This record gives sequence, structure tokens and C-alpha cells, in this order.
Amino acid sequence: MLPGLYHELVLEKRSKSLWIALDRKVRAAVRRWVHLPHDVPQPLFHAHTDQGGLGIPELLVQVPLMRRARVEKLFGCATMDHDQVLAAVAGMSKDLRKERELWKDGVQCYSQQVTSRASRERATASALHVSCDGAGLADTCEVPAVSRWVTSGSGLVSGKSFVDVCTRRSAPLGAGTRSLGILG
Repeated sequence: MLPGLYHELVLEKRSKSLWIALDRKVRAAVRRWVHLPHDVPQPLFHAHTDQGGLGIPELLVQVPLMRRARVEKLFGCATMDHDQVLAAVAGMSKDLRKERELWKDGVQCYSQQVTSRASRERATASALHVSCDGAGLADTCEVPAVSRWVTSGSGLVSGKSFVDVCTRRSAPLGAGTRSLGILG
């Protein structure tokens, strides 16, 4: 569903508040569908499945990165292809220069500036793994096959089993540890 929104969100001028609102609605829906506790760390939703997350794109990060890549590609084509017309249009467009300046340092993703999909995935995984609930998921990347069930769409996992496994995966430290207040 979310990739269907990318075209419109990337090409139209939208406010950051819209991206935040959409991300919240998506997380709330997933939380309901998968019966996740209300205090599940946000990076669990957005971290790549190989890192222990659910792999749901975070529009607040994804859309600006896509906009940044699009503008950089346009400026790159203008200079690398020596296209004088494209170079002139890119150079004269205040909106394009403003957009390029806006994202020149990358996008804030948790506590890091990211400029690519790989750096976004590392930042999200890092944020998940330093959280109390995500610390137990830090080694999931060692055996990526353990996480394939999240995205495989296989009929081998029933809906109830999927919900149960997501719930277990979201709280690897156990509810008892949380309720005692030992770790945080």
C-alpha cells in the first residue's frame, strides 16, 4: 500500500506533518492488526526484517530520501551528460536549488543523518537494538533466513501464528522483566 503513495508524496509539496501523521496511522493499524503492546519501540516497525523489525517504510525518512535522490540525479544528469539545456534549467530553478539545499546533509533518522537506503537501514537497526525491547534482536542479521517469514507471504504461517510470533518478537526480554522495572 505505501509504495503506491510514493509517487504523489515525492513529487508534490507536502508538509512534514503529513508524513508524521501517515506514519502514526500506519503504526497504529499494524499495532492493532498484530496485537502489539502500546510501548513497542518505534524502530521495530521500520527496521529491516533481517535486523529484527517488521520492514515497514517510515515515510518521514523514506520520502525525503527519495526527493533528495531525485534532485541529485537531475543535477547529476545535467553535469555528467553535459546537457546544456538541463543544466540551465536546473541552475535557474529556485525550487530545485532550494530542494537540493534542504536535503544536502541528508535526512534525520532517529539520532543519525542518513543519505541512502543502506545508512537508513543501519540507523533504524541501531535505534532498535539499543532499545530495551530490541536488544535481543541485535543478532538476527547473523541468520537472515530466520526472518524470512515476516515478508514471505507463505501460506505455511497462519494469521494467528503470524500475530503470535510478531508479539513474541516485539518483546524478546519478556513482560516479567518489563513489569519489574529491572531494565528501564
